[in-house]
Amino acid sequence: MLSRSTDLFLLDEPFSALDVDSLHIITTFLQNFVSQGASIVFASHLEDISTSFSNRIFTLKAGQLREIIKEE
Repeated sequence: MLSRSTDLFLLDEPFSALDVDSLHIITTFLQNFVSQGASIVFASHLEDISTSFSNRIFTLKAGQLREIIKEE
């Protein structure tokens, strides 16, 4: 159970092994938290979901953290 009083969520691969319906449920759930002012930091290998769901994206390669600038 997630607490709705939390301002920050740290998630590791939250979209891993989800079917389409479950993916929709969890992304809607998390987007609702963001709309209420919460922040979400998550690790994911699913780039298409990450880019559509995030306002800032970072990659980690060879120990270097780099921000990817999204094209609007």
